Amino acid sequence: FFASLITCIDGLNMDQWIRDKDLVERKADFRKFVVNYSDEYGKLLTPLFTIERFTEREFFALLILGFCDIDLSLDLPDAIFETLESIRKRVFAELQDYYKNEEIVADVSSRMGMLMTVAHSTSVSL
Repeated sequence: FFASLITCIDGLNMDQWIRDKDLVERKADFRKFVVNYSDEYGKLLTPLFTIERFTEREFFALLILGFCDIDLSLDLPDAIFETLESIRKRVFAELQDYYKNEEIVADVSSRMGMLMTVAHSTSVSL
């Protein structure tokens, strides 16, 4: 919900959507929270918008990584977590091979780090 909220409000002008008659206590604290949250959310998503020459293979890898990035506190059998972790490791290994063999990027570590950030932040925001 909150990710949806910050996409449609002006965090610096909250008076247009939080009025005095709405009886919001500690409006200044809430305003600060929304601004901080949206700043952090923006920092998480920035790598998604700065990836150059985003390839189809990377897109599919991100889909798989996002799917496999599951909340460990869920009451699921350990075998599921182990399988998902195995899939994630395989995807990362295949991406490294892809970058090295296809010479897509000069700095493989930076590209992998950026993709890991994007995969995690998008799965968290969903």
